[in-house]
Amino acid sequence: MKNLLMKFFDIVTHYADNLHLLTDNDEKNHCKNCFCLQAKKQDSTSYDVAVRYLNLGHELLPTDSWDSDYQLTFDLFLNW
Repeated sequence: MKNLLMKFFDIVTHYADNLHLLTDNDEKNHCKNCFCLQAKKQDSTSYDVAVRYLNLGHELLPTDSWDSDYQLTFDLFLNW
C-alpha cells in the first residue's frame, strides 16, 4: 500500500510541475481531485506541500465552481 501511495504522490507531483501543459477540462478536473486528495494525505510535517496542492487546485477551479462542482470546491476551501 505504501508503494502505491508513493506512486500516487509521484504522479501528482508530475502534474503539479507541468500544470501549464494542461488544456483538457477533464484532465484539469482530474488534477483538482488529485491535488485535493494529496493535500488531505499530507501530515503536519508536510504542511507546505499540502498548501501547494490546495493552491494549485484553487487555480484550476472555474469561476462557477460552486455551481459546477460544489463538493470539490467545498473540500478545497475547507482544507485550505
